[in-house]
Amino acid sequence: MSQHQEPKIPDSIANEVLQKASELYAQSNTQGYSLTELQEIGEKVEIPAEIMSEALNQVREKHRQLQIIKEKKEQQLKIIKLSSFILGILITMATIFSYNILNSQREEVKARWAQVENQLQRKADLIPTLINLTQAQANQENQLILLLENARQEYLKADNFQEKLVSTERINEAINQFNQYALNNHNLASSQVFINLQYEIAGTENRIATERMRYNQSVQRYNQSVRSFPLSIIANLTNFQEESFFQANI
Repeated sequence: MSQHQEPKIPDSIANEVLQKASELYAQSNTQGYSLTELQEIGEKVEIPAEIMSEALNQVREKHRQLQIIKEKKEQQLKIIKLSSFILGILITMATIFSYNILNSQREEVKARWAQVENQLQRKADLIPTLINLTQAQANQENQLILLLENARQEYLKADNFQEKLVSTERINEAINQFNQYALNNHNLASSQVFINLQYEIAGTENRIATERMRYNQSVQRYNQSVRSFPLSIIANLTNFQEESFFQANI
């Protein structure tokens, strides 16, 4: 039968145990040292077994507490990393969702403006008929014809929102002058072509008013999103700008 062996104390704590044992031994000796005792200690330090055992227990308890603290810190670090990862995912999803909302509303504004442009174009396309009527009834009215032609050309050359609105005002002025001219020209005002044209103009005005209303509603929704938190943050980061309302009198 093999002889029972005591467990070995690891080298990593052996020095610490000896130091602690020395401290405990020094604390337990309250009588002081004689010269002979100091000489003997100088030759060889003898520490009682019970003090050595107590020192070992205290060192082991210290290391156990340090390990517990270390494990708690590691667990806290894991929780922080996981929380940061989840938060990052949520922020990314919120950013994508907000961007999609803004982009969708901006595209709706563009689509509504396209419908307005369709009707404005329809109105501009009526001008050649007005010109033909004017030429047929009174060749001397070159100034009115020139006004109508210039108004239409200005609209066709316009390539942005503000230019479209300004050129539309020019078309309105030209059509208003034509209507005034027609009222003073009995033959023109009573012709079936002119009467049909007046119906066409009135119908176009109604369509423009409807599309203008829809466009402005879309702009209002979009602009509110651009100004509202947290979408306003995404709007600033991704260069979403507020759109202008269609306020022209047509």
